Amino acid sequence: APERDIAAATMTGFDGDGGVWEVTSAAGAVAEVRIPWPGGTISERPEVRREVVALYDEACRRLGEEPRPHA
Repeated sequence: APERDIAAATMTGFDGDGGVWEVTSAAGAVAEVRIPWPGGTISERPEVRREVVALYDEACRRLGEEPRPHA
């Protein structure tokens, strides 16, 4: 599966519509990926954490991994 080919991802930016990540494949290829926020457009900076947590939880679900507890 393509999502399992990613070895690393670093969030490099965001706006109200989504986040931008620099991703590195297992083969070393680097690309920029833009992912929309799961809850739709946001307008307040504190909403970013909520949306990043939602992305994390969805990634864990798709990969069959148990998510870490959220503090």
